[in-house]
Amino acid sequence: MQLKSGGKGSMKIDFYPTKYWSGEPSDKFLKVLTLEGFGTQSKRVVDIVEMNQIVKDRLDFGYEVTGFNTSPQFIQRNRMTKEGYK
Repeated sequence: MQLKSGGKGSMKIDFYPTKYWSGEPSDKFLKVLTLEGFGTQSKRVVDIVEMNQIVKDRLDFGYEVTGFNTSPQFIQRNRMTKEGYK
């Protein structure tokens, strides 16, 4: 999913499905924050609950859904901890 704010200097948030290097699908999503004119600002792995909350909050704040990302991104299983991706 892709969310975008309006106006000059807009922010874009992309969520990508993920999979492990073994090819096994993951239940996590890669969140990529991009600022127009400045490029990628951060990348973070989030779970479905956190993704849904971020999407809800941003839609309530006036962001629009501008696309859907379906290409899985690779993550390392051993870097996932209870506190998040490290």
